[in-house]
Amino acid sequence: MFDYILKSSACLLVLLLFYKLILERENMHQLKRFYLLFATVLGFTIPFITITTYVEPTYTLGTFQPPLLEPVFYPETTQPTEQNTNFWPILLWSIYGIGVLLFLVKFMVNLTKLIVKIKTNPKLKSKNIINVLINNLEIPHTFLSYIFLNKTKFENNQIPEEVLLHEHTHATQKHSLDILFIELSQIVFWFNPIIYFLKKDVKLNHEYLADQAVLQQGTQINTYQHLLLAFSSTHGGNELTNAINYSSIKKRLTVMKTQTSSTKKWIKTLVVLPLLAILIFGFSKKEEVVKEVTPLITENNYENKSSQFFITIEKNENSITLKCENGCKWSKLLLDTNTNRSYTFTDYGFSESKTLETDQFAFTIEPNESGVFLNGLKGTAWLELSFSLYENQVRAIDQFGVTNLIPSGIEEKNKKTITMKAVDNVLFIGNKKSSINTYVDDLNEITKNWTLKDFELTTFDLKTENCSKEFLDKLNELHKKTDYFLTTVIGSKSLVEKSKLKAKITKQDENERKIKTLKINDIECQKCTINLHKEEIKNIVLSDEVKYFSIKTAGTQTMLIKGNKLNSEVAELLKYSDEFLLFNFKYTNKYDEKTNSDFILVKVIELKNNKGVTKEELEEYNALAKHINSQISESEYPIVKHKDVVRVKYLYNKMYKEQKESAEAFPDFSKLPPPPPPAPDPKVKTGFITINNSTHYYVTQNGNTKYYNRYGQETNKEGTIINDTQVDGDKVVPGQKITKVYKDNEIVSEFNKNWNQDVPPPPPPPKSPLDHIIDMAKKGAAFYYEGKSISSDEAIALLKKNNELNISTQQTDSKQAKVYITKAPVSIKN
Repeated sequence: MFDYILKSSACLLVLLLFYKLILERENMHQLKRFYLLFATVLGFTIPFITITTYVEPTYTLGTFQPPLLEPVFYPETTQPTEQNTNFWPILLWSIYGIGVLLFLVKFMVNLTKLIVKIKTNPKLKSKNIINVLINNLEIPHTFLSYIFLNKTKFENNQIPEEVLLHEHTHATQKHSLDILFIELSQIVFWFNPIIYFLKKDVKLNHEYLADQAVLQQGTQINTYQHLLLAFSSTHGGNELTNAINYSSIKKRLTVMKTQTSSTKKWIKTLVVLPLLAILIFGFSKKEEVVKEVTPLITENNYENKSSQFFITIEKNENSITLKCENGCKWSKLLLDTNTNRSYTFTDYGFSESKTLETDQFAFTIEPNESGVFLNGLKGTAWLELSFSLYENQVRAIDQFGVTNLIPSGIEEKNKKTITMKAVDNVLFIGNKKSSINTYVDDLNEITKNWTLKDFELTTFDLKTENCSKEFLDKLNELHKKTDYFLTTVIGSKSLVEKSKLKAKITKQDENERKIKTLKINDIECQKCTINLHKEEIKNIVLSDEVKYFSIKTAGTQTMLIKGNKLNSEVAELLKYSDEFLLFNFKYTNKYDEKTNSDFILVKVIELKNNKGVTKEELEEYNALAKHINSQISESEYPIVKHKDVVRVKYLYNKMYKEQKESAEAFPDFSKLPPPPPPAPDPKVKTGFITINNSTHYYVTQNGNTKYYNRYGQETNKEGTIINDTQVDGDKVVPGQKITKVYKDNEIVSEFNKNWNQDVPPPPPPPKSPLDHIIDMAKKGAAFYYEGKSISSDEAIALLKKNNELNISTQQTDSKQAKVYITKAPVSIKN
């Protein structure tokens, strides 16, 4: 335990130092967020990782020991000695338990306080965010999707928009989940001081993310920095919340101005990988395993017949059952497939990864999701075996590998018995009551899905008691008409019927084990390539026997499809692929396993009847596309007619591939500005109405009137709230975006602002004096310095030496402008 604490602390310390020195001051906050969380997890899990190294065995001469008659264990024998009780482990574990309990109580107290705040104060819901309005609240803070605000300031609009956006970012980015994870980790590892530094850095990075979101909305850095200072406070607040006044204001002000290039981000991200490799190699467990070398045996030289074995392996829902039919001292063992480990078996049963001289055979078995992997250790002709194993499927192995042979004795174990009883002319088949009239159908129902092997391994047992002769004669007569009698009884009268039935059952059994040729859209295609056009892809249908199959196309993950048809979403996706693969077919009946290797490669082709556009249409497209592309690239406010957009899209979609490649580039319509909002509906009427001594805002449209209270919630005519969610401001009056409605300088209703504020771009910076002189020189202006005429080169040289000279440019009626350069300030005469 002490070794684990040292290793985990060292890992956490290295990861934290890397963050402090390399990442903390960089403007890559999302990456930093995930780094801190993964660093916490890795720091506590790396010491559990085991790196196994396999080494060759070394051989030394030893003394001879005769073989043991049975496996025994050799526990270490020591002389009993008096030992003093060591109280240190008890004391340390007691201290640890008390610490966990104290931190758990602290966590529950903080969580309870937040829940009480939420339940006992008024709430205002806006989409997925809930504002909790509290009296006498100093600083806004956030927990999960709840934002805690001062009620008076919120109602009087005294909380800046930047503060609300800051807290809104904490809620939408779910920063509280990170804090809950760190708090729970702190409960378990309260003794580790590094966890407290990690907790502080996680919270500080949350503030970086919220600050970044505010600044991206166009807020000036200086304005926002003054706002942070105004909200700074020594009030600590609840440890489970995010608050705008979180400490380290100085760091936040510095990081706001930091810009990190993409190249720098990539380099610093890649440096993490070798660091992780060093930590895993340096602080994980090391284990050396000696390779076991066992002489191979072959079928020809195999002489030790006592080690012959036969084991069946059957997969169930969450386990694998091993049954030994021959050569073992055990009959049945059960393995758990959820443990993700390997097991070692001998003819005695489970082993502790060791083999004894008395073991006739030994092997390891490792189950996985799709099958098993075996490694022969002793007494096997194989070193490794692996095969697929599906649920309820049975495979068999022996000393020579996978086998389908049934050893002697197994048939006796698999024999079935049909028990019948007739008492007082009342007939029972097993525990189910039957009758003379239904006997043939009842028995045939039991045997209808049997194979020939089932009939051959089944015996018939009839017991009668107090039955009349007429009843028994009738029963015997009916029994000769059953499938069981016709299949198992040999007689001259039933021989022909029996042979017909055997042929029928044999054919049925073969059909169950072999699938017909795989088809796609009624075309036989088994391990083949087929060309389909886009319209045919939408209607792909495979053979009726297909129960599941998989699809793989470039750039996507493998998709598992249920049934034998494509759904519309997958078909639409495949239309844009050049080719895709159908494979891993699962069928509704039994089948030979080799059929599961079937595949169909589908190549997507263009429709043959697609003639593309005409020469005139191609010229029309090129002209329209060129005009639209020039508008988008050259004009700050491009103007494109809607009918031109529709026409260009129609012509482009009509072209075949070669025409598209030679035509004008298709316009990027995403760069066009959105259309202007529709004009207000003249039929809409708005106004104010007093309901329950409170002024409400109402909107009437098409005879339907809606009423809104102070918080923008819809009410009925009596003032009862219909929906407690704040209404979006662009849904109140058609064509308008409303945040607040005033009457007599007081807010009547306030609605949710669900759109981004369109911030106009900043004006371009003024040209420098030198740039102005160069521009005027290009225009052929005349230059004067202190009243004397000079050349343009001399004017440029003057400005390069002294950029504080004063410049006055005058444009007279003549075409040539005049530029005056002086040391004294320029005076303008009216």
